[in-house]
Amino acid sequence: MQSGASRRRGVAPVPKRSGGAGAPDPESIQDIFLERLEALEQRVAAELGRPVAAGGAVQALALDVGRELFYAAVWAGRALGEPRRALAEAALALAPPSTDELGFARLGLLEDLASLFARIWLRAKVELPDGLKRRICDGHSGALLAFNRSPWPLAVEPLLLQGLLARGIFGDRPVHALWDRESLALPFLAPALERAGIVASSPDNCRLLLQQGAVVIGFPEGRAALAKTYDLRYRLARFEDSSLVRAAVEASALIVPAAVVGNEESYPVVARFRGLPLTPLFPWTGLAGLLPLPLAWKLRLGTELSYHERADDGDGRADLAD
Repeated sequence: MQSGASRRRGVAPVPKRSGGAGAPDPESIQDIFLERLEALEQRVAAELGRPVAAGGAVQALALDVGRELFYAAVWAGRALGEPRRALAEAALALAPPSTDELGFARLGLLEDLASLFARIWLRAKVELPDGLKRRICDGHSGALLAFNRSPWPLAVEPLLLQGLLARGIFGDRPVHALWDRESLALPFLAPALERAGIVASSPDNCRLLLQQGAVVIGFPEGRAALAKTYDLRYRLARFEDSSLVRAAVEASALIVPAAVVGNEESYPVVARFRGLPLTPLFPWTGLAGLLPLPLAWKLRLGTELSYHERADDGDGRADLAD
């Protein structure tokens, strides 16, 4: 019987829990949870999308980390709400990659771990324009994917990007990444990276891979990007490896502008000391500071450039890289 106090407040009596036909459906509860999570995501995303003037690199980093932490919480909430989908994505990340046909002794385990790390830790996604995959797979020569890069000197970006793009996205086309010689000269690390298909950045290597039909990941900024700090993120440095573009022209390969978003937030270089990059975690936390922060990465490939008319002209080829 309802008490007088609850009647005066207008409070309805609490129904008794029952395991019978009147029990709530777990699927309906899950749908309600996901709907409310989506509504919360939209509201917070609208707030985070408002332009906020940052007073320097540290404040800009704090604003970006706050936004990314929210998106990470949303991802975790969706994984809890849809565990089967999360398990299916994890199983897809563990699927074997395509084989290399260029004769490289590929270290499959390292490539698998890189792809799994990128998909789970960085929640990386790849976006391609319509028809690009077909044009790359059906072409006679290779394709140069020209990416931006962060000021982090170690070969983390080429390894992760190659691990993501080598998993059957371009059919049976082998995928290789070019990186500067200085970073690849590190002891113990260089042999493993070379077996994984990452080679020194040079016009000859680029041209040879493209002529054999490979998809080549290049970073035309080269080591010029090392001078950038967090307040200069996503501002392209003057291309130091413009010879890669010229090598692609000589190989009659596709040249695809591409962008990776999230890499500079994962390695926020706020200052430098005698050439050593300083982040909020490196070198203060030791080896743990070498790992990228768990912020979402997005790989976006654009439409290939139309350059053949200019390349046929001798004067046009000279300045095509610019």
